[in-house]
This record gives sequence, C-alpha cells and structure tokens, in this order.
Amino acid sequence: MDGAFFETWVVSEIYKSYLNQGKSQPPLYFYRDSNKKEIDLIIYQDGVVSPIEIKKILRQRMPQRISAC
Repeated sequence: MDGAFFETWVVSEIYKSYLNQGKSQPPLYFYRDSNKKEIDLIIYQDGVVSPIEIKKILRQRMPQRISAC
C-alpha cells in the first residue's frame, strides 16, 4: 500500500502546483488498459504529452567515504 499512498501524494502535489498557478483545470490524466497496464500520470500541455511513472523504492545506503590516514 505504501506505493499507492506515495503515488497519490505525488499526483496531489503536482495538481496543487497547477492550482497555485491559477489553473482551475490542470491538464492531468491517467491511463489504464484492459490488461491493467497503466501510466500513473499524463500531463498534456501545449500540445506535448508527458507520461510519468511514479515509483516508491527503498534506496540502499551508500558506503561511507574512507579517508586516508
């Protein structure tokens, strides 16, 4: 469920950014076909289609820098 919550949060933040710019109808869409393949967010603006895939992943920690003595 973490991924779904994160995806919703990202979309809502992008949506709010459009509202804050005074755009009452943000050009945001999503796509899902009958095989359950989906595009999380599609922004259609000025004739340009921008598909966006949103993923929540755990980042592995980078090793600490080793300093020379």
